[in-house]
Amino acid sequence: MRRPEPRRRVALFASLETERLLLEPIRAEHADGMFEGLREPSLYAYQTDEPPRDLASLRERYVRLAQGVSPDGTFRWLNWILVRRDGGGTAGYVQATVRDDRSSAEIGYLVLGAHQRRGFAAESVEAMIRHLFRAGVGELHAVIDVRNRASLALIERLAFIRTKTRESDDVIGGVRWFDHEYVRRRPGVRGFPALETPRMRLEPIRAGHADALYAGLRDPSLYVYLADETPPATRAELRERFARFVRTDEWVWALVMRDGTGAAGIVVASFRFGDGTGVPHCIVAHRFQHRGLAREAVAAVVELLLRRGVQHAWAPMDPRNQAGAAVFEALGFERVDAVVGMPERADDDVANVLYALDLPDPRTAGAGAPNPGT
Repeated sequence: MRRPEPRRRVALFASLETERLLLEPIRAEHADGMFEGLREPSLYAYQTDEPPRDLASLRERYVRLAQGVSPDGTFRWLNWILVRRDGGGTAGYVQATVRDDRSSAEIGYLVLGAHQRRGFAAESVEAMIRHLFRAGVGELHAVIDVRNRASLALIERLAFIRTKTRESDDVIGGVRWFDHEYVRRRPGVRGFPALETPRMRLEPIRAGHADALYAGLRDPSLYVYLADETPPATRAELRERFARFVRTDEWVWALVMRDGTGAAGIVVASFRFGDGTGVPHCIVAHRFQHRGLAREAVAAVVELLLRRGVQHAWAPMDPRNQAGAAVFEALGFERVDAVVGMPERADDDVANVLYALDLPDPRTAGAGAPNPGT
């Protein structure tokens, strides 16, 4: 019998593509398209870099960066230039400094002023994240000035967890500000397990689940109280959504009925606030509602949070969603007025209320230390 060939390691530095951008490994000639945009002083409000002195010095810098390795060989320097596919020129860059063993990387990005407010930052950074995880990088780090609200919002939207706030290593404008540190870990089987309930299997979501869930999740009534979710327009869109759903701070399961009657919906556990807090929510397709499946699924997720040492569970809720409130109240959640650090969310000018559950101390419940990303 022929032995299977060993699996090849994904190359760290490769050309990437998104719907609107080409992410090209940096070359000296990229300086020609980047120079004018990089001269804008506002780009450096939250960093110690300065505008390039002249085109020649920028080209020299890009030659060094294109070598892709630190002088001591312990880090890989990955820099991609964002090239618009519509012919609109170069839009900025994304970068990652990767440890040679691929255990971790620190990432950054910059979008030139003329190309901002078009979603290019999220599109390119997300493409880089997917590539780095496919290449086996264990965890990604980001350090962001506390004043940089746009970057903070982006990195949190991309599933990074805030781990600490500390005095910055850098002095900007004569002042040493503070930075937030973030981490996002590569998904793994240990951190994203299958679960079972008496009537369902909770299977970690994958693109293939879209076929079974598409018809049920198209119902617009499921999204009346969800400000940031919409029905999938096509089966292909749902497959892509599921393929991108596997994130360390957003565990998603398909609810598969054990009696063979199909897939009932999805349940999600998010970790968005970096302080030992889990945020579960559930969507059940119309034909499976009024059977107590949402309560059963969320109960299984809360039990997992307890085993993982998560300290609190929160459920932001549109006050009009009485059925959803009943599910969480039945599981012991209590309505609270405010929790420090809880982001404000609203839909149609109706402010969400918050349901909270304090989970037992893991030291007394037999669980390990808080670590939702492992």
